Amino acid sequence: MEQEINLADYQINIADIRQHIDEVAVNKTKKQPQNAEEFTADTKALYADF
Repeated sequence: MEQEINLADYQINIADIRQHIDEVAVNKTKKQPQNAEEFTADTKALYADF
């Protein structure tokens, strides 16, 4: 038996979701590039065998 999902039951606002998606999309393009990772000698030695 399959129930229908009613968005009103969950207080979901589609306009708010769309606004959030738009904001995230804009922020993604503004993101600064990350610096290269730096590893300690211990970490390098640990992964040298892989």
